[in-house]
Amino acid sequence: DRHFDAESGDLIVVNSTEVHTAYSKDGIEFFALILYPSFFEDVDTKNLRIQSLIKQDAFVKEHFFQILQAKKEESVGSDMLMKSYAYQLFAYLFQNYATDAPSQTEQEEQAAKAAEKAAAKAKKQARDAARDPDPTEKAE
Repeated sequence: DRHFDAESGDLIVVNSTEVHTAYSKDGIEFFALILYPSFFEDVDTKNLRIQSLIKQDAFVKEHFFQILQAKKEESVGSDMLMKSYAYQLFAYLFQNYATDAPSQTEQEEQAAKAAEKAAAKAKKQARDAARDPDPTEKAE
């Protein structure tokens, strides 16, 4: 389990497939920008992850609040503004905070799959050995 102590103006990124929860000791207000992978379907982001905690980045803060402002206005074209700000924000995040390392959750999933595969292989070998005893042993 990872834990982040965030302050006003910090950004916590939850990458795709990461299980998460959020809570506050002090009852702070926070905003969540949820973008599904389909939002970036026209961009190759498959192997990119953004680092989980970004501290006090003025560009990030400005663009995040531009997205919120466009959402509040809900005027003609505000949806296009939100999308353009989100693209600018994520282009900046990918350029400055990207990591190609799999997330902790993905690493755990990969380890679990490898363990399942190894267990299945060991089980198969045990069944095969039970059916076909060692031919070097003499039957009496």
